[in-house]
Amino acid sequence: MKEKLIPQIQQVFCQLKPECLYKEKILAYGFCLTIGDQHFNLDKTANVYLLAMGKAAAFEAKAIYEILENSDIKVKDALVITKYHHALKELPFKTIESSHPVVDKNSLLAGNQALSFIEKISSNDFLIFCLSGGASALVEAFPKEVNFEKIQGINQKLLSSGIGIEDFNLIRKSISKIKNGGLFKNLKSPSVSLITCDIPSGNLQSVSSAPS
Repeated sequence: MKEKLIPQIQQVFCQLKPECLYKEKILAYGFCLTIGDQHFNLDKTANVYLLAMGKAAAFEAKAIYEILENSDIKVKDALVITKYHHALKELPFKTIESSHPVVDKNSLLAGNQALSFIEKISSNDFLIFCLSGGASALVEAFPKEVNFEKIQGINQKLLSSGIGIEDFNLIRKSISKIKNGGLFKNLKSPSVSLITCDIPSGNLQSVSSAPS
């Protein structure tokens, strides 16, 4: 009986890992990228960029790298933003680690880096965007008039108040240059977003406050 259950248990654990699902759902051959039932025929001259944000970002970026390795699709540049102690040394991409669940100075550095990364992608290029939970705190940029220390205090009070994550993210969206589509505001290229949802309701608009 135990022997019969082991494959089932392994399958459940795999489904809980975004990188496992990536390898099940994503196929790359030649210059074609297939994600589920969607097919992207990339131009041979297009530069492919990878941006991964969230607590699972490094593992997802590694999965994308391994999936593309045997195809003609090569990542020109990538940026990975994840939680402290969640980086992968073997990953050949620039990685920024920052704070969760309360923003810190590295969160602001990550936010500015992410905005700059998006800005440099041209209309002829293609972006693969991997988003998982936690990026609301890990990646942030505020308007100049917002006081960072005051925002930290508000975040800490909201976290201790027991407010639901979706309501918390609504507040976050109202004071951010990243959230609620802000990150993609100046994106010129076509893109695909791979969103790992950790919200109980399954609402993708609430995952990391919807930067894309």
